[in-house]
Amino acid sequence: MKRVLLSIALTGAFGTPAYAQSSLTLYGSLSGAIMYTNNQTGHPNWQIGTGGAGSNYWGLRGTEDLGAGTKALFLLESGFKINTGHFPLEGVGFDRQAFMGLSDAATGTLTVGRQYDSITDYLASFSLAGSGLGGGQFSHPFDNDNVNGSFSVNNSVKFSSINYNGFTFGGLYGFSNETGRFANNRDYSLGAAYSYGPFGAAVAYLQANNPGANNTGAQMEEEVHFKADRQRIWGAGASYMLGRTTLGLVYTQTKFDRQLSNHVSKKLQVTDAGHYADFNNYELNARYRLTPAWSVNGAYTFSTGEFSFEQDPNNRKAKWHQVSLLSSYELSKRTNVFIAAIAQQSQLRNSPVSLTNIHGFKFSTTNRQMAITTGLRMKF
Repeated sequence: MKRVLLSIALTGAFGTPAYAQSSLTLYGSLSGAIMYTNNQTGHPNWQIGTGGAGSNYWGLRGTEDLGAGTKALFLLESGFKINTGHFPLEGVGFDRQAFMGLSDAATGTLTVGRQYDSITDYLASFSLAGSGLGGGQFSHPFDNDNVNGSFSVNNSVKFSSINYNGFTFGGLYGFSNETGRFANNRDYSLGAAYSYGPFGAAVAYLQANNPGANNTGAQMEEEVHFKADRQRIWGAGASYMLGRTTLGLVYTQTKFDRQLSNHVSKKLQVTDAGHYADFNNYELNARYRLTPAWSVNGAYTFSTGEFSFEQDPNNRKAKWHQVSLLSSYELSKRTNVFIAAIAQQSQLRNSPVSLTNIHGFKFSTTNRQMAITTGLRMKF
């Protein structure tokens, strides 16, 4: 009898399928704020806003251990507006990211889907806008260099390396998915980062051919306001930690070749297509922790721009000065209150038109604009 029972037990043990370890995580961030601006289209404005000191999003991520150091993974992530509940982009469910792939403990991760480019992955965190400490309002003019992650790349394949003693690298290629037009609306980017003790640095590059057609989709126009035959972004950043203080420096350059339409053209009262639009952004930032719960962050950004249009023989040059401050107090590990102040001044040579526009707000009718934001942020 004992042998029969043992036989049944062994049969049941070996007959049960062995499931690999897997995980599923729900995560996100909610941030709501009261916002004041001294000039939006000619009037001061009070409003309930979304974000302020971070983005609003929720997501699902999952992994399955396949053995031998290999995992299958996926991620679905969507932004939303806390004040209305609407999605940022009409018709796009997971506007931030939607990808799946494989990771190997000895080499890295390979994924396909809708994903961030190398500017966002490697360089953005050296700026306050991309670090999550300042929010989108700290972005460089029009977020021309995408350090705020204003757009993602559809139809993309991406590789991210493992950490080699502080050094990481990766790249992305976005397919056009057009029959007979392989190079139209394709994207590719490369990036690398290095950290050693208190020091960190990164470089990244992005090129988009005919952005705004179908790869970055509506996001390129709605969030960044640009379409062009070609967009190129490259930049470098570095940071150094001194006790409670972290100092950071970021430089980016963005070039739009043969603009098809853009928000800047409308503000310049020019309706024809342009030859080019160039931006240079220089950001110096500091992050100081007064106590374990209370931090103060600030940044100064100087940006220059040059615009050329077919029916305008004179190139128009612009410059921007922006000062941003944020104070945050952590009520818990997941919840904090914050207050932020941003001031921007612009100058466009030989033109009375203002280009002053703190990211996330409407244009000022003068060459100056100020915004104050205070609110609550929760993470889960």
